[in-house]
Amino acid sequence: MNKGEFLTLFNNLNTLGNLKGVNFSYAVAKNLNHMKNEVEAIQKTIEETEVFVEFNTKRVALAEEHAKKDKEGKPVSEGNEYVLADEAAFEKAFKKLQKEYKEAIDARDTQVEDYKKLLDEEVTDFKPHKIKLAKVPEEISTQQMAQIFEIVEE
Repeated sequence: MNKGEFLTLFNNLNTLGNLKGVNFSYAVAKNLNHMKNEVEAIQKTIEETEVFVEFNTKRVALAEEHAKKDKEGKPVSEGNEYVLADEAAFEKAFKKLQKEYKEAIDARDTQVEDYKKLLDEEVTDFKPHKIKLAKVPEEISTQQMAQIFEIVEE
């Protein structure tokens, strides 16, 4: 199992809190406990630096500043993007901001690429605690079962 699949399994196991059964709950909890440190280490590698957070905060503020405003003076958005009043003015200001934070942006791009490579690496020290199919709660959905298939044995 690679680290990407490992993270997915961890996240999937965290969604099963509503299912009952002592043996099943034990298996889920035991796996989560065993996986926790590795997940935290993986997640730490993708945390944004303070300088990149600063850039991102200024980027959002810039978008808000150049966004069309509603009757109350609040920025207008569609989905999760602001509707720009003057795209050219925003682009000019944004290019200046990008130039100012070039090192932080480049470092973030490298960090993201390294993270993607990390997710392809195999997890070598995880042996999942398996649970017999008969001990899996009957109310588990097909989707939930597919998400935890790695810990179920027939």
